[in-house]
Amino acid sequence: MQIIVKLKDVIIDPAKPVDLTAMPAEKAIALLRKAYGFLAANMTFEIRDEMVFITVDYERRQDEAIAKDCFDRGMKQAKAGRYNKAVDLFTRTLKIVPEHTEARRNLAMALKNADRLLEAKDHLVDVLRLSPEDSWAYVLLGNIYAWHENDLDTAERFYRRALDFAPKDTYALTNYAALKIERKDCEGARALFEQAIVLEPKHPNPYYGLATLLNDTGKPSESLATLDRMFENAAAFDDTRTIALLKECREFHLRLSAQVADADHDRLWTAVLACRDEVSRSTAIPVELVEDNSLEDTTAASVPAWRGTSGRHVVRYNSRGKSVVPHIVGRELERIRMEHEARQVGKNCDLRYVSNNPERAKVIEAHVQRLVRSGTGEADARACVKKVTDTLMPRLLLSAIDVLLEHRLWTRISELRPSQTVGLYLHARQKRNPLDQPDVSRALPGYVRSAQETSGAAWAIFVDRMSGGRTAHAAEYVRIPGSSLARELADGWLKATMDFHPGDEYDLVRQFVQALGLEPWLMIQPLKNGDKKL
Repeated sequence: MQIIVKLKDVIIDPAKPVDLTAMPAEKAIALLRKAYGFLAANMTFEIRDEMVFITVDYERRQDEAIAKDCFDRGMKQAKAGRYNKAVDLFTRTLKIVPEHTEARRNLAMALKNADRLLEAKDHLVDVLRLSPEDSWAYVLLGNIYAWHENDLDTAERFYRRALDFAPKDTYALTNYAALKIERKDCEGARALFEQAIVLEPKHPNPYYGLATLLNDTGKPSESLATLDRMFENAAAFDDTRTIALLKECREFHLRLSAQVADADHDRLWTAVLACRDEVSRSTAIPVELVEDNSLEDTTAASVPAWRGTSGRHVVRYNSRGKSVVPHIVGRELERIRMEHEARQVGKNCDLRYVSNNPERAKVIEAHVQRLVRSGTGEADARACVKKVTDTLMPRLLLSAIDVLLEHRLWTRISELRPSQTVGLYLHARQKRNPLDQPDVSRALPGYVRSAQETSGAAWAIFVDRMSGGRTAHAAEYVRIPGSSLARELADGWLKATMDFHPGDEYDLVRQFVQALGLEPWLMIQPLKNGDKKL
């Protein structure tokens, strides 16, 4: 086998460039023999026209099929994050085929991820000795020198070298941008991040880097917009190494949303007032917004004019959670608008929780007796179980309407998304609280627990898909017994949003309660336009 490399491209000392062209051939060959010793014991070197010709004497190899199998399995182990197993398999590959540059590069990556940095660095240098145009090896070496050895000069040399061979390599551009941030060259970093995004819009790293830079330089709104661009472009988070980045991007997006919703409250509130005025025009009835801190935190409630006595629509809201106020008020305005649209086509309905249905009494009594047998006083058990049941059930029965309102708000008033993202996060926590808090969870009848889990999971799946991957609320429900039904419900709701007609929300509520076997708990009564809520 013969390897031909430009003499000037051969790395002898990665931290200190050595010019082999400027020294006698005998000395250069001695250094080359040592550098390429990982290949074989028997090699001949010839320097001619500033090129080095390396001839390696291999005996005929019988195990190349084994090497291929080890390499393929090593790639699978590395992608799954099992780096030590990947190291073993790549090492076995190289024992058979030492010139296998892809195996050596991936071995270096696995070693780096296993925190074996010195070994990783040696193998990356060997990759470049075999393939001096391997831009990815330059990037990886640059990363080790920049972020583990704090040698920015050497790191920059390797990043520049990577871009010499691959000027459109988004990984090289992104990592070089990060180095420029370390050197306080923010404009240079931003230009490199933007260049990487244009070249590969689905690659998540440059978005994350740019968003971090913008936030650190006091531009949280631009930072949030950058992460939104990333999610809208369906960024590729396809293996263990990028799944961790996805988690951080989601957490960062939530933090930025809260920051922007708070700092830009006046701008978001202006959008709410515009929505209020639109609802007033479309219904020909004025809308009154009333601050009411007697309501639960981060909640709002609305009474449309046709169900009240004031002659106007009234939205009451708790103002203590400043960042979520635009969301909760906007949602109630959409509730009024959606009900108005249903009234216009004669499909409005009254929805009432049936607190005296026989199924409720049966469920509560069975759980009370269970708690009594475990040592709880009967009066305390009965009061607690009734309170938990009658708090949760009226809310979850209307899950279908809740998701439709969130979707309307998300698609119609995009300015409110920072506030809505925070509000949805808090709502997700509220849905989990009864399941996660020991005292409340203990008071949940199994029937109610199952309904809460399934409805919560369906809501979470819907919101995650609506948000384009910005959230991962459904991750907390993956092992529940009703996960399959939850997915079916979420799929049905999403399908309904694509071809929604006024009044469809009541059909979705009927389908929901039927799917969960909750028909006795909810009365759905069609109303005429002159009727008030019963």
